[in-house]
Amino acid sequence: SRDPRPVDALAFRLGGRSILCASGSTIVELHSKFLLPVAKPTTIAHTGVRCISISSQLLAIGLEDGTIAVLDGRTFSIIREWKAHEKAVNAMAFDKDGIRLASGSDDETVRIWDTRCGQCIMKCGYEEARATYHAVAFSNDGKRIAFGDWDGRVWVWDLESNEDEETDDSERWEIGSPTLFLAFSPTGN
Repeated sequence: SRDPRPVDALAFRLGGRSILCASGSTIVELHSKFLLPVAKPTTIAHTGVRCISISSQLLAIGLEDGTIAVLDGRTFSIIREWKAHEKAVNAMAFDKDGIRLASGSDDETVRIWDTRCGQCIMKCGYEEARATYHAVAFSNDGKRIAFGDWDGRVWVWDLESNEDEETDDSERWEIGSPTLFLAFSPTGN
C-alpha cells in the first residue's frame, strides 16, 4: 500500500528531467515524465521539511524549526546546516551561481546567506511590516530579490543598496491573497 503522507515540498531539477519531493524526513527523486523513482528514497536526519531549493550542484532544505541544511545535489549528503531563523523556513531560492541563498520565514524576516559558510550576509524587509514570508526569488542578474508575504504583499529589494525599490503605484504590489510563489521574467522585468 502507498504511504498517505502529504508532499511537504517539491522542486524541479535544472533541466526539468526530475522532480525532488520531500515528505517528513524522506526525499524522493522522480522522473518528471513517468513519475517513477530515479533512485532509492533518501532519509535525512531532520523532520519537518517546509521547502526545497535546487541549484546546479546543491539542494537546500528549509525546516519547521528554522534550520537550513545544504546538501550535495547528487548524493543528498549534508554539506552544512545552520539555525537560520527563529521560526519555520517557508521559502528559499538560490541565486544563479548557487552561492547565495535567500530564505523567508515565519519569524518575519527575509535573509540572504552565503552557502559556502552558512553566514547571513544581508537581512531584507521592514520590521514594521510584521509579515510571514512564503515566497522569495532572485532576479536573473542577482541584483534584486522579490519576496512575498501571507497577507499578499510583494516587495522588490535592491541587493546592491539593501533597500526597497520605490514604485509610483504601491497598490500594484498588493496581491490580495497569500503570496506563495514568485518568479522574475527571463528579462528581469
